[in-house]
Amino acid sequence: TDRLGFLSKMIGNDLASIHFESYVYSLMSKFSSHQYLGSYWDFLSLSNGGFYMRLQGDSTYTITSLNGHQYECSVETASIVVNLFALNWMTQHPSLKKATVEAFAAHYYHLKDFALEHNDVSLILDLIDYDVEDEYEQDDEEGTITIYGDPKSYAAIQKHLEECGFEDVGGDFTYIP
Repeated sequence: TDRLGFLSKMIGNDLASIHFESYVYSLMSKFSSHQYLGSYWDFLSLSNGGFYMRLQGDSTYTITSLNGHQYECSVETASIVVNLFALNWMTQHPSLKKATVEAFAAHYYHLKDFALEHNDVSLILDLIDYDVEDEYEQDDEEGTITIYGDPKSYAAIQKHLEECGFEDVGGDFTYIP
């Protein structure tokens, strides 16, 4: 892989590529602060048109995600998690042009599709889910969705939804044993 031009080719914007790469490194440091001290990363293309940056080696990392969940992960799983977060963050970068944001969004969904076929899919989804339960209710007539999750995660869930363009019209907490 042509390391110097890989991200620019995939994303179509040199400066945004540099921001993305830097953010991946930063997130890995944040999510595995006691273990990750820098490493060599490979740039991998996916058969569905996506890509991700993968740590080299075969060690494991303890990853603590933004939702507070913590798991021992392979380098591949840890790499997928930090790339998903970084791609998502880049879709909300205020100075990027619409075409670049759309490229990051497309790559996020390509990588998420790849992750859905991964052996560690449950672990990956748990690390990126903001503590949202699998259950929700959708009312097409009213145009609302009710999400069930841990009340302690409400702020993170609300922020993520707002960043993705959804309007939070209210929140209720009901204890469900």
